[in-house]
Amino acid sequence: MLEDLHALRDRARAALGRGDYDSAHAILLSVASQTHVAEHDYLPIVRALEQVFTERGEARAALTLIAYLAPGHRGALDRAKALATRVPASDRARLLALEGRTEDAAREMENAGLVAAAAVLREKAKDWAGARALWSRLAHVTERGDDAYVAALVRFNLARCAKQCGDSARAREALVASVRLLEEAADHFETIDQRERAFDCFQVLTQVGRESGAIEDVLEGFVNCIRILREDHLKYFALEYFEEAIVAAAERGETSAAATLAKEAAAYGRSQGFPSAATGYVLRQAELWRAAAKQHLDRGSPPEIAENALLAAILSFGEVGQYARVGNLYRELGRLELEASRREHYARAAARYENVADMPLETSGALSHAMHSDTHFAEVWHVDVVEW
Repeated sequence: MLEDLHALRDRARAALGRGDYDSAHAILLSVASQTHVAEHDYLPIVRALEQVFTERGEARAALTLIAYLAPGHRGALDRAKALATRVPASDRARLLALEGRTEDAAREMENAGLVAAAAVLREKAKDWAGARALWSRLAHVTERGDDAYVAALVRFNLARCAKQCGDSARAREALVASVRLLEEAADHFETIDQRERAFDCFQVLTQVGRESGAIEDVLEGFVNCIRILREDHLKYFALEYFEEAIVAAAERGETSAAATLAKEAAAYGRSQGFPSAATGYVLRQAELWRAAAKQHLDRGSPPEIAENALLAAILSFGEVGQYARVGNLYRELGRLELEASRREHYARAAARYENVADMPLETSGALSHAMHSDTHFAEVWHVDVVEW
C-alpha cells in the first residue's frame, strides 16, 4: 500500500512539473484519502495538494491545508498570509488564529456570524465571560430545536464556561440539561442504527461526569462506549476504554465498581484471545477488592461488608494460582471482628496455605497490544457544534 502511495505521489509531482494541475489534483485527492499512513509520509502529500489548490485559485482549500501543516511546516504561515486577501472573513479568522491572535480571530468569526467558532476561540483565549455569552446565545437558538445532540453539546460548553466564571448554579443547571439531552440523543441514534453517533454521545457524557464530579455519569458513559466497541468487534479500543474506566472509578474512590469492571475486562480479554491481559485484570480485580475491604473498614462499615470484599479477592487470586496471597487474605479475615466460629474457620483455612507459593504468572506486557496510551477523547463538544 505504501509503495502505491509513493508511486501516486511521483505521478502527481510529474503532473505538477508539466503544469497539469487538474491531473495532479485528481491524483493527490486520491492519495490524501489514505489517512492511515504515517505522518511523515502524509505531510508531503498535503503540501503538494496545497500547491495545487493555490495554483487552481482555490484559496480557501489551500488555507485549510496550511492550517493542517502549521506551525511545524516551514513557510506555512507566510503562504497563509499571501492568501489572506482572497478569502472571506471566517478564513481570515483562521489565519489570525494561526498567528496566535486568538481574540482578533474570535471577533472575525463573530462578525462573520459563526458564533460557535467564535466561542471556541474565546475559550482558547481564556475569555470565559465572552465565550459564555456566545454559548448562551446558542443555547437559546437550540432550545426549541429538534437536534438533542447539538443542544446537549451547547449546554455542556455553557456549563464549562459558567464554571470558569464562578457561576456554579448556572453550570450545574446546564450540566443537568446536557445529561438529559445526551441520553435522549443516544437513544435516538441507536434506534436509527447510527451507532457511531451514539458513541459520541456517551463519550461526551463521560466528560460531563468528569467536569461535574458525577461518577455515575462517567461510568454510564464508559460502560456504553465499551458496549458499542465490543458489539462492533473493536477489541483493542474496548480494552483501552476498560482501562480508562477502571482508573476513573478507582481514582474517585469507587473501588468496588473498579473491581467489577476489572472482572468484566478479564472475561473479555480471555474471550478475545488475550490470556496475559486477562490474567493482569484478574490480579487488578483482586487488589481492588482488597482495597475495597480496607476502605469499608476505614469508614467504620460492618465487618461483614469487608469480609465479602476479601472473599471476592480470594476467589480472584485463587483463579490465577496466587495461593500464598490467598493464605494472607484468610489470615486477614481471621482478624476481622466477626463471630468466633467464622474467625476460627478462616484461621483453619489460612493454615492449609502455610508454605504454599504463588504460581509464576506471565503478565509482562499484558496490555501491550491494547494499551499503548491513555484514551483521549476528541473534543466533539467543540468540533460537532462548529460543524453544525
